[in-house]
Amino acid sequence: MKKMWLLTLFGLLLSGCASMNKDACLNADWRTIGFEDGSKGKHEGSISQYRKECARHGVTPDLDAYLTGHREGSDRFCTASNGFRLGQAGTVYNNSCPPALEAEFLAAHADGMQLHRLQRYLQQQQAELNKTERQLSSMEVELATQEELLIADGYTREERLETREQIILLQMSINDGYGRLAELQQLVQQADADYQRSLRRLSARY
Repeated sequence: MKKMWLLTLFGLLLSGCASMNKDACLNADWRTIGFEDGSKGKHEGSISQYRKECARHGVTPDLDAYLTGHREGSDRFCTASNGFRLGQAGTVYNNSCPPALEAEFLAAHADGMQLHRLQRYLQQQQAELNKTERQLSSMEVELATQEELLIADGYTREERLETREQIILLQMSINDGYGRLAELQQLVQQADADYQRSLRRLSARY
């Protein structure tokens, strides 16, 4: 029962959407809470929020126990492999690692962030390429429609001239679109090559 209660408490604390009631403050395992915070990259200063919540109920958190647990959790969080994983996911570092572990963690996190930026750039260029392809497809459908109208019965000379102008404008836009498409294809190929090269290099390191 107590284990279930603690899991519920930790979920509420980490979500930041609920405060600790009197029972939670009285029964809190501060070392375990510190461990959970440390292992999830939360700064040890998070205890100030617990202190504020529990002060309402006349309870003072056990700072020493919390810090002991936080250091133990930080040993699990502040590794090079985890730093790289978080950086690759684009997760911002919360300055929670102790000095002895921070340098290695930050170096790996920076490598992960570099890979994250390369991936984002690739995704952006691919999205722009897809958008251009859709636009070209739409314009080609419209061009075919206008060409059919040009030879259809029942149109005046003025209407056919106007249709012809629309066809010329569409052809120009399509030509420009294919030029842009070729540029984007090259950008995507280069971005993918850069990303894959960095992925292989950094994945082997971490």
